[in-house]
Amino acid sequence: MKINSPLVSAWVGRGNFGDELLAYGLRLEFYRTQSVEAVTYYEKGEAEIYHDVNEPSIAWLNVADGGRLSRLRKRYFQSYKSYDGLFFGGGSILHSANSIAWKHEVLRRYRKGRASSKSLVSAVGVSIGPFPDIHAERQVVAFLKELDIVHCRDTASFDFVRQLDVGGEIINGIDLAFSVKALRPDLFVSNVKTDRVGASFILNPKLLLAEQEEQFSKMLSLVNYLTMSGSEVLLVSLYSGAKYADDRLHRRLRESAKHPERVLLHDYQGDLQGTIAQISSCSFYLSMRLHGLVTAYLAGVPIMPLNRHPKVLEFCSAIGSETGGCDFSMPLDEILRSLQNRLSNKVSDYFSFGDSGYYSSADAFSAAIDGV
Repeated sequence: MKINSPLVSAWVGRGNFGDELLAYGLRLEFYRTQSVEAVTYYEKGEAEIYHDVNEPSIAWLNVADGGRLSRLRKRYFQSYKSYDGLFFGGGSILHSANSIAWKHEVLRRYRKGRASSKSLVSAVGVSIGPFPDIHAERQVVAFLKELDIVHCRDTASFDFVRQLDVGGEIINGIDLAFSVKALRPDLFVSNVKTDRVGASFILNPKLLLAEQEEQFSKMLSLVNYLTMSGSEVLLVSLYSGAKYADDRLHRRLRESAKHPERVLLHDYQGDLQGTIAQISSCSFYLSMRLHGLVTAYLAGVPIMPLNRHPKVLEFCSAIGSETGGCDFSMPLDEILRSLQNRLSNKVSDYFSFGDSGYYSSADAFSAAIDGV
């Protein structure tokens, strides 16, 4: 079938660079193969959704700013008859029990509202798990079994879905950020400043105060090491939402640095192109956030992950990176030693679309839509 008016469930309008990058990648794939007149999001946050000037219109059904009961009442009476496809993704959207449960409810209401019309329901560019408990895992299995297409962004997710009897088509795909690189290569034009090192840090608010201070101290030591070595440090905050305040963390780091005059700040505030340009200007980039690493990789910037989350490790493995994973649970001297080794050999991981799997991923997704 052909898609003209898709309804999308994604984490948009939340001040999160990575999620906006993935949302834009999915829209670009729609524009590439479908006659899309408008894209509607099931829900957005209070921030703006990134919208390129050349895109068709973007709309939304709900805004996550009202009381829970009023939102539930409004959603109950919403009609989905005008949408010919429901898409979940991309990103890490299927992990917690609550996250899966409300998506499953949206799916059921969508199917019920279009009972007499042909429709498509797909998860696209998603990673699945890790799950906090067996209850969440059982919920996602039930959810996946009702989908027509499951397009996974990593091999671990694909292997998990493939072992299930889901019925729909399963695609071993790739992260939707690769779609942005493929279809908007102008956004990744290199303008490297040789003495600039980029960094994106996170401070988990769930950590005990003593643990937070220990991690902050290690972050500050990295910033001081770089500036005292003659580098200009660009702190790039990629999420300034309610849970993680990367921008405030970076301001505190600059205020505490030994050479604050060598520390620059850039905050993602809805300008996807501007943040990609800032990351692309770095000669080296270390990040705790996955899509900081992905963006730097796509821009040809050497990377060093500061997070050993499974999704980060999966990405590094997929691109054949020899970069050893670090995180702030490690002793500071080990982190510094790894950083020194990487800085002494600033070689970016080789990237080519022919080897990346982008074309097979995008074509398989397009063919799956046509085949429904």
